[in-house]
Amino acid sequence: MISDWISLPGPPFLAERSEPFELGTWTPDDFAAYASARGARYVVVDVASAASTTDVIEALRGQLEFPDWCASSWDSVHDAFGELRSAWSFPLALLVRGQTSWPSGTPSWPWRPWYG
Repeated sequence: MISDWISLPGPPFLAERSEPFELGTWTPDDFAAYASARGARYVVVDVASAASTTDVIEALRGQLEFPDWCASSWDSVHDAFGELRSAWSFPLALLVRGQTSWPSGTPSWPWRPWYG
């Protein structure tokens, strides 16, 4: 994900101009440098071993601050989003590694994921 405060380059750097964004000719290091140069906090979340929505949320929880009461469901993440936005520093660039698609039941995210 990358926040709306950072303008996104188009192809060939990104393979797509719409969500989810995929790295084109960029390496994850290129993306990190781009985001960092624009003042973004850069976080990598590896979901290669995720077999369920719960696993994806747990991978996110391992890298980002979540309230203790937030469960591992999209409904709970939605309920906690106000607290999540308060806890996370922005702009935030999130590189998701290891998964080419999201498990079924994934909601419309209030952010844009990047696959790398």
